[in-house]
Amino acid sequence: MAPHSKGEKDGYDVNYYSIEGHKLFKLQRYEEALAACEAAIRLKPDNVWSYYNKSLALHCLGRHEEASQALEQAASLSSDAQFLLTAYSQQGKTLLNHQQYQQALAVYEQAIRLAPEEPSLHFFKGNTLSALQEYEKALAAYEQAVRLNPHDPQIHTNKGLVLFELQQVEKALAAYEEALRFAFENDACAAICFSGKGSALYELERYEEALAAYEEALRLNPDQDALFFHQKGSTLLELNRHHEALLAFEQVCALDPNTASNYVNYGGVLMHLQRYEEAVAAIEQAIHLDPDQAQFFFWKCGALRALKRNTEALAAYEQAVRLDSRYAPAIFPQPANIFEREAGE
Repeated sequence: MAPHSKGEKDGYDVNYYSIEGHKLFKLQRYEEALAACEAAIRLKPDNVWSYYNKSLALHCLGRHEEASQALEQAASLSSDAQFLLTAYSQQGKTLLNHQQYQQALAVYEQAIRLAPEEPSLHFFKGNTLSALQEYEKALAAYEQAVRLNPHDPQIHTNKGLVLFELQQVEKALAAYEEALRFAFENDACAAICFSGKGSALYELERYEEALAAYEEALRLNPDQDALFFHQKGSTLLELNRHHEALLAFEQVCALDPNTASNYVNYGGVLMHLQRYEEAVAAIEQAIHLDPDQAQFFFWKCGALRALKRNTEALAAYEQAVRLDSRYAPAIFPQPANIFEREAGE
């Protein structure tokens, strides 16, 4: 067999390092993946994909400025518009996933200059602007994406989310209903749309319809998101269906056991049902998770008062005052007056 020329051998070595780097990247061994990319670049400094893969590894290591430089080097070596579009799109997604929103926005704007009629770029630009809470600009980006691809339900859903943030609730509801005319890629995305629709209906005080939307979100969501149960529970309270609301908030606590406010919501329903011992236990769990919230102690005071455990109730009230002076008797006199009246009887 004839020996390989140096150029051929370097080509094999570049391919080896490229394949090895890709494997390491998928294993999330980013430092080693970066080293493989740099080895490939040393062997063949004009290899576009080596710089592109290097940029991805650098992003995952949090070295975003270096990653941008690597991508710019890749772009300077290629005249392939499709490659450039793919490269910028991927870099934008990576930055978005790493919460580098301003950098992601700059990348998507650069990509849009290359391909202004590509709807996904406007969609991800909208997502980035939404993450930056620049909702008016996000809405403009989603509307451009809708113009270019009016049949994508995810675009309509995200448009609805932004309209809701802008307190344009009727328009948000219309966007969700438009989204539901089309087929979603998966049930999880459809569940988010039903959840958003439920939120709009809830704000419009159309509680029965809101409940139906949340039920559909729960049916579609395989992970049974705690947020959906919370939304369902809040809606059931508005409908005075307290026993069902209790079951929903119980499920919230099971799915998200480390969020203190979940136990306060659960305890509040228990108090309404006059199950005060259980309410105290729920609120104490909230206090265990977050002992610096004055309102938790105030709620505990109320539950203990209902049980006529007034010494403990007073201690809870005094702790609420220590944490937040707005609960002080001069500002919020009701509990203190009750305790004073009982002491005088």
